[in-house]
Amino acid sequence: MKTTVAAIILAAGQGTRIGRPKLFLETGGRTFLEAVVKTLEEAGVTDVAAVVGSDDRDRARELAKPHHVLVNQHPEHGPLSSLRIGLDALPGYDGYLVFPVDHPQVAAGTIGALVARFEAESRTVSKPVCEGKTGHPVIIPAALAQTIPDKDIEGGLAKLIAESGSAVTLVPVDDPAVLKNINTRDDL
Repeated sequence: MKTTVAAIILAAGQGTRIGRPKLFLETGGRTFLEAVVKTLEEAGVTDVAAVVGSDDRDRARELAKPHHVLVNQHPEHGPLSSLRIGLDALPGYDGYLVFPVDHPQVAAGTIGALVARFEAESRTVSKPVCEGKTGHPVIIPAALAQTIPDKDIEGGLAKLIAESGSAVTLVPVDDPAVLKNINTRDDL
């Protein structure tokens, strides 16, 4: 039986350090949201939901067509609250690829490698590793997904993974974009 993976794009933050919502920033002639959606499609991930703030919903729907766009009414509750919304809207998958929108330059091949490894080891967390450091996006198994709270905790998803006792599979990739979290104009 083939393992199924859905992707949840975390895009509800307001981008206060950069001065505007990150999902609408541009890289390579596309918004971050469009870039992430295109990467997922190129990698063969067809079940995708973007979680955005309420003010961004309409434009995000245009950019993410034909995928789901969900609204986090309380983005101040942090990324885990957006992840919880996405998980609740996409039940029944073996794993969930958690893709922060501020990593828009990750290659489709990296996503493919993560999905392939998860399919081989579907009870583990799959994390990309480049230059000896782990990055994003990650795939979490359904059992761990069930434990995600509706508000952030100190340490976020990394802490939940560590405390869950879930096995973690590191997936070596030659993609420095997994380490490039765009938070400021200098990061662009």
